[in-house]
Amino acid sequence: MVQLRRRLLRWLVVHGMCRTIVAVVATVVVLGLVDYVFRFKDPGIRLMLSGTALAVVAWTCYRCWRRVAMGRLGTVDLARQVGRRFPQLGDDLPSAIEFLGQAEDDPTAGSASLRRAVIAQTTAAAEKVDFDALLDRRPPRRAILAAAGACLVAAILLVLDTLSCQIALARLGDPLGNVIWPRKHHLQLVERIDRVARGQPFEIEVVDAYGGKLPSRAAVHYRFAGPDGKPVEESHPLRAIGTTMVARRDNVTQPFAYRVEGGDDHAMDWIDVEIVEPPAIASLSATIRLPSYTGRPAGQSDGPLDVLRGSRVEMRAVTTKPLRSARLRLDAETTIPCVLDKDGRRLSVGTADSPGFVPEASGSYHFELVDRDGIAGGGEDRWDIHVSEDQTPRATIERPSDTVFVTPGAILPVRVTAQDDLGLRRVGLVIEATDAPGVSTPRTIWLHENPRGMPPVVDAAEGQRRTVDHRWNLAEMGLAPGARLTFHAMAEDYLPQSGKSESRRVVVVRPEQWIDRLAGARQAILDDLGRALQIEQESREQVGRLAERSGRPRRLATPELASLRAAELSRRDVPRILTDTATGVPGRVHAMLDDMRNNRLDNPDVEQRMADLLTRLDALGQRILPTIAREMTAAIKTAETGLDASDDAGTTQDLSSVDGAFQSSLDRVGGGQDEVIASLEQLLAGLSQWSDYRRFHRRWSELIVRQQTLAEQTDALSRDLLGKDPESMPSDIVARLRSAAEEQAELARRLSQLVQEMDEAREALAQREPTAAETIADVAARSRRLGIDARMRSAGDAVAGNRLGQARDLQSEILADLREIFERLSSRRRSDPAVWDELAETIESLRQRQQQAADATRRLEDALRSQGRRTGEQIDELRQWTRRQQLLREETADLSEALKTARVFRRVLDEADRRMAVAAGWLARGSTDRRPREAQEAALEQLAQALDALQPAPAGEPQEADPATGETGGDDRAAGEANQAQREAVAQLRLLRSLQEGLFVRTQRWHDRFGEATRLPDEAEQEYKELGKEQGELADMLFELLGGESPSDDRP
Repeated sequence: MVQLRRRLLRWLVVHGMCRTIVAVVATVVVLGLVDYVFRFKDPGIRLMLSGTALAVVAWTCYRCWRRVAMGRLGTVDLARQVGRRFPQLGDDLPSAIEFLGQAEDDPTAGSASLRRAVIAQTTAAAEKVDFDALLDRRPPRRAILAAAGACLVAAILLVLDTLSCQIALARLGDPLGNVIWPRKHHLQLVERIDRVARGQPFEIEVVDAYGGKLPSRAAVHYRFAGPDGKPVEESHPLRAIGTTMVARRDNVTQPFAYRVEGGDDHAMDWIDVEIVEPPAIASLSATIRLPSYTGRPAGQSDGPLDVLRGSRVEMRAVTTKPLRSARLRLDAETTIPCVLDKDGRRLSVGTADSPGFVPEASGSYHFELVDRDGIAGGGEDRWDIHVSEDQTPRATIERPSDTVFVTPGAILPVRVTAQDDLGLRRVGLVIEATDAPGVSTPRTIWLHENPRGMPPVVDAAEGQRRTVDHRWNLAEMGLAPGARLTFHAMAEDYLPQSGKSESRRVVVVRPEQWIDRLAGARQAILDDLGRALQIEQESREQVGRLAERSGRPRRLATPELASLRAAELSRRDVPRILTDTATGVPGRVHAMLDDMRNNRLDNPDVEQRMADLLTRLDALGQRILPTIAREMTAAIKTAETGLDASDDAGTTQDLSSVDGAFQSSLDRVGGGQDEVIASLEQLLAGLSQWSDYRRFHRRWSELIVRQQTLAEQTDALSRDLLGKDPESMPSDIVARLRSAAEEQAELARRLSQLVQEMDEAREALAQREPTAAETIADVAARSRRLGIDARMRSAGDAVAGNRLGQARDLQSEILADLREIFERLSSRRRSDPAVWDELAETIESLRQRQQQAADATRRLEDALRSQGRRTGEQIDELRQWTRRQQLLREETADLSEALKTARVFRRVLDEADRRMAVAAGWLARGSTDRRPREAQEAALEQLAQALDALQPAPAGEPQEADPATGETGGDDRAAGEANQAQREAVAQLRLLRSLQEGLFVRTQRWHDRFGEATRLPDEAEQEYKELGKEQGELADMLFELLGGESPSDDRP
């Protein structure tokens, strides 16, 4: 037991020592690391750390050494512990040990033999027990391992950073001592700033003095005087940029002090900053010397430069302080040194030593100034530089505006407008190309040259603009019929550089051919007069309905008042058509007469007829048209005044409140319109011998379209009103019936007027066109026999009486008869060779009216986009243009049918007809977007293509024989037929060539898009098939024209 007790004491001592070592090392390491990280400077905190270390060590020693130092374990107590561990020993072991401690003869110990027996028994039992198993060796071992680990950690730390370990131990051992941690950061200014120019920024850069890592956070502290004079401090974080940290303070205006702190560096002293005035430009004068070719004097500027490219700039400036150096900076790379005078207050750019500069690009410039104290300035004052180009001259040919056809001896009026920003040197015409023999190209005809040899001084903002009128005497060029010239205008300035206009073409034709081309001008005049008549008639119908209504004891509805406004708006084109000398009939007449004089063609009959026409139109414009406009405006204002006075809740007004003024104004408007309509009908009748037959054909077609519209209106009314009593129907429904009846009656009047005009024209046409006169007489007689006008009036009465079933039957019969008579007219046109004589004129008329329809569609779409919705007037106008588009389509189809033998022309006209039908369909749906406009533009392209093929053939192409020369010989009729066939063939060949060129362009475009594709999209394959089909059709037409067998017969 003694040995057991000794071993136990050794284990307790070892365990206590190891735990003490672990506690001491761990405490010192942890507290040392905390002090290392936070670098405490406060002595109180350091005392707390040292006290914590001592407390931990004391508590550990108390816990570990208390049992060893304060109390020893007795042998008897140890025996009891062993007895509890080994039950077989029980209480005998403590008793035996206690008996061993007593004397043999101790009377108090009891029987000696008994004691010896217990000792012997216990000894025998103890010999069988392993007392070493009683001791648990694991706690001491763990303590030893922990102590070894703690010592190892301490050793590693000591090896890694001996100095830091020593400092940590010293600071823990002597918390009030002067031992401090060394700084990690040593902040240093790249440049010490102690002077700043007023208004300029203050900026510093901070680095680590030893190249170490900068702290993650650092701040600059400012100290300055506040508004009350007391010092104020504020801090701003520094911004890290790479291996530096920067701080900036803009617009410094007062002195201040600053210092920088960051990381563990708080040692920088305050640095005072002084505010000084920077050098600056007090006054500046710039001399701008323009390029010598401009001929302009030098300009002056006090800073901003607006210069022409190539100008040289010289500068003079006065500064606020004497300078040490100065530079002019134009951009990031370009600086120009300035020359300073002796006192350093004046600088210059552009002397013998500094030759100025030539600005190359727009931007800005400033001066970089450094005074004699090293203070920089000048960057605050910046001036703009704008470098403008010498613009290329612009030239425009205002007259002629398009290709012009002239006779060989014509004088061609040419108007050229040229403009240049500096000055025009000369203006001329350049003949680009010609097929006329003896005329070399290019050839320039100078129309204007500056005689002074230098550019004139012009307004710099406006430049120079010059309009030159020139009468080009083509007779001097000796051009023969069939020759063609292509020319453009050219303007040249003094750089020199030149600009040119779009090209124009001149086609020389024989005088008789030019006379034939007058038909187009004459037809345009007739079309304008007819359009003015149609507009006035439609407006008259609306005014008539309102006048009739105002005379009845009823109420005028607001929509009908809007109809009056629509009538006034729609007829605004009438004064322009009849009186405008630029775009109206007078302008067309003057242009036609001028063309005749310029082409040296005398026709007293035409001149007298045109003079009479101008006189009649002038009378209308001076007397009647202003009266109509004035009275219609008065009627509208009178009705509006009465309407404003009516009950706000109602939508109508009693016409008795306008004191009869409304009725009086309407009467005067109607009378004036009747006079205008009568005058226009007389003018059209007097001029009808120009194109009577075609005009009758077109007007009959208009009657059919109008009658068809009335039939549709009647059918729509019948579905809602059939069988109703007129006396019990509302007033607005009665008004609709009455309006339809009045329109039917007006159509009957127009038919009667048309038949009468056909009778009157028959005698005039009998001498010139006997076949046409016979057809016209037949149509007029047929119309009278059928009594179409009387049946129209009956249909109108049936509509007014709400006998709509009867009205529909009558209108169906009327439509059938109108179409039958129209077919008679069309059949004559299809069989009349004169169709070819008038083909160019007819197509030109179609093209002009199609262009008007396209312009109107675009105008209506623009109005819809700007307003968001259409007004009632615009809806009515859209309906009118829809009818006109449909009429154009029918005329085009009829013309195609008339050209039975001209397969090429029929193909083009059929395509135009298809496009027109598409446009009419969209317009009928109320659409004016890109879809109808694209169809209209496509139709215009087809018509223009046909027109171009009908122009006189150029030199080198077959020309029709001239019967006047006697070259044809033989029978005159046979010669005429041969000439006609030759002219048709040439025109078709030219049109076929144009179609082939267009097909080639489309094929090339297809090849550019899909030629390299390995697999074609469906749309590309479909387009390819269409191109192939179209090429086959063109080949068929070519073989047919050449008199061969069409290859399509053998095509698989």
